[in-house]
Amino acid sequence: MGCVHKRGDWITEMAFWLCADCWSRLDAWPRRYGSAVVTGEYRSGPAQVIIWEAEKAVTHDGLSLNEFLRCMVRRFMTRTRPQMARDDAYDLAIDVLKVWPDPFGHIDYDWSREAAREIADEELQHFDRAEGN
Repeated sequence: MGCVHKRGDWITEMAFWLCADCWSRLDAWPRRYGSAVVTGEYRSGPAQVIIWEAEKAVTHDGLSLNEFLRCMVRRFMTRTRPQMARDDAYDLAIDVLKVWPDPFGHIDYDWSREAAREIADEELQHFDRAEGN
C-alpha cells in the first residue's frame, strides 16, 4: 500500500512527488481520474478528466516544499568539501525532515528559506562532530 496523504510537492530537480506528511517518494503527482462527457466544437463524447489531485504543500507564507528542500540542498552542496552530490544532498535533506516532529508547514515551526539553511547547517555540525573536526 502506498502513501494515502493528500499534501506534498513535485521535486523538480529529482522528478518525483514527495509526500509532506510521511516523506514517501512517488513517481507521479497523486491524482484520480474519472470520465466526463465533453461536448464542444472539436470533440464530443466521453473524456478522461482529473477528479481529484493532491494538494501542493506550502507554508502560510507561500513557500513550497520543493523550494524549502532546494534551500537545504544548496546549503549542503556549498558547505561540504568535496562537494556533496545533488542526489545525496536531497536524500540527506529528506532524512532530516523525516525525524521532524510535525509535517511540513506546521504553524509551530519556521519554514522559511533561512530556516532551511539553518537546519542544514545544524545537520552539517553533526557531521563535523562525528568526523572529529
